[in-house]
Amino acid sequence: MEPNDKNNSSEREEEDLEKKKEFETVDALYEGGQIIIPVNKAEFFVEHGYYGTKQEDGSLTLNQVETILLLERNRIKILNKAGKEYNYEEMINRFLESNPDFWVNYLVYKDLRSRGYIVRPGFGEASTYRIYGRGAKVGVNPSKFVVSIITEGVSLYLTDLDKIVKAAKGIRKNLVLAVIDRQGEVTYYKCNAVDL
Repeated sequence: MEPNDKNNSSEREEEDLEKKKEFETVDALYEGGQIIIPVNKAEFFVEHGYYGTKQEDGSLTLNQVETILLLERNRIKILNKAGKEYNYEEMINRFLESNPDFWVNYLVYKDLRSRGYIVRPGFGEASTYRIYGRGAKVGVNPSKFVVSIITEGVSLYLTDLDKIVKAAKGIRKNLVLAVIDRQGEVTYYKCNAVDL
């Protein structure tokens, strides 16, 4: 990943590729605040983008950003046990209630996915996401980067930035700061600690 990489052509290429593929919309169960992909469809989502977390019973649990991206791309339909369907806006509002940073996290997640990266949850407060290279296999290839999100206009103390950099260095990952401006555009900066 290059700093300030704003390559929109890769986003268009991924969208074109997805339009060409034949995907069926999968019914996902919304239960107990979790989004669950049934066992018979779980492997498909793992193989086609490493979405979700595999459960002991073979089903797949999606996190909030994965859910919204898959809803937006018409890959899933969210239903409760009674068969009530939840639309895109309803799910966003539910996620915003429980996580005020949801939308900012989603913008970065969607941007990274549109660039072809495999994106998984990060390690604690220091990083929001782990990034795997294009074509990598999660569990086989290590993640290359961790991403920490900064919102324009929100103060970031140098001591906090130092903690983020040290945490990334401690797990031997390259740190990328994703800065979101007021228009929702994401700019990336690669950070390194310098030992003098």
